[in-house]
Amino acid sequence: MNTLYYVSPPGFLVTFAYSLAVIMYCWVNPRKYSVKKTVLIQGAGMVLINVLAFLLESPDIRFYFLRMIFFYCLLMGLMALCMRGPFARVLYFFPFVMVLGEFVMAVDWHLYYYGVTVNKIPDILPIRLPFLFGYYCGFTFLAYLANRRFREYNSAMEFGLRDILQPWILAVFSLIISNVSNFLPVSPISSQVPGQIFLIRLLVDATGLTMLYLFHTMRFDIYKSSQMEMLNRSLEMQYANYNVLKQSVELVAGNYHDLKHQIQFLESERPGEEKQRFLDKLKNEMSDFEAQANTGSEMLDTIVMSKRMLVKKDGIELTCIADGAQLSFLDPMDLSALFGNLLDNAVEAVRKIDDPEKRLIKLTVERQKGFVLILCENCFTGTLEMQSGIPKTTKTDAFFHGYGTKSISSIARKYSGSAVFSAQDGWFRAKILLPADKTE
Repeated sequence: MNTLYYVSPPGFLVTFAYSLAVIMYCWVNPRKYSVKKTVLIQGAGMVLINVLAFLLESPDIRFYFLRMIFFYCLLMGLMALCMRGPFARVLYFFPFVMVLGEFVMAVDWHLYYYGVTVNKIPDILPIRLPFLFGYYCGFTFLAYLANRRFREYNSAMEFGLRDILQPWILAVFSLIISNVSNFLPVSPISSQVPGQIFLIRLLVDATGLTMLYLFHTMRFDIYKSSQMEMLNRSLEMQYANYNVLKQSVELVAGNYHDLKHQIQFLESERPGEEKQRFLDKLKNEMSDFEAQANTGSEMLDTIVMSKRMLVKKDGIELTCIADGAQLSFLDPMDLSALFGNLLDNAVEAVRKIDDPEKRLIKLTVERQKGFVLILCENCFTGTLEMQSGIPKTTKTDAFFHGYGTKSISSIARKYSGSAVFSAQDGWFRAKILLPADKTE
């Protein structure tokens, strides 16, 4: 009988399906290396594992578990080699690999049995091999499409013992039940009929894969809910800060005019050299009010003014060229959160620069063609890693930080716009484009 299952024994199919599942889960998680290097490592690892599976295949059931553990270790090693982060990430996702690989293989065996064995479809090896390769790769690609939405969450995940044990319990239970007919052919949940064996395996593996997917989706939904809650809190805090800053700026600005006249009066009395130095210093500290940007948006004026007052002592130069009238369509809370986060992030980055000449922040708001362009630029030092198009936070606890850039992106999407972040030649740029028809 010239079938693939005699030419290439089932052990090869198992490791082939598992290898593809490993590759898929590596691509929906943060990777250690570039795309090219990752592909080379995964390709070499896949070839090695499947060649070993072919060479070590044996009908002796005594070595079955030893071979299984050996290949599980190789597959986890391949995952650890390609994935960035703690080994706990590998331990969490490997149960998903096992159940996905078993399910893909169970569907193939079930179709093969009813196609070739029952319905007598000719099993021609030159046709079967390309079909088999296309089926396994195609199924894995569909799994990738279903899991790629979890990328951001997978990167931010933290793994405790309980988080790792839960998918392992689901996976081990699923694998035991789906393969029970191989070890206990006479039991309430097993069979000795090939068609029923394949059907049991298919249904149990499908159930196990669904349960694991729903488990991960539930964790993802909890994460998204917490993200949204924290973003809303960020919006509220920025708006509350704006109200406090507005009152402070108005109070200081009101006193400024009186003080200005008093300084002029003191200067007219021919003060001494020491008094003149004091007056010059006082006028210099008040210069921010002279340079107050009249952008056409009272809220933007207040935010820029308050940031200038805060950063002046650090030697940071903040320039603003803005047509604030173009922002009239923005909700006040969104406007305060958008510019508050833009400038807060810029100030935090510039404060780390030792060279005083590079402590620069530039803010621009203008209308370009069919869009309102908001551009915030600042110098930065060191390296900046991007994750899903957003700068990755440099703080150790990534789960509870990085909400500034996420809030900016969220506000841009709310107004059918986009936010693009880039870092090049020592300059970080946050570019927000909002449809101009929103302003009309």
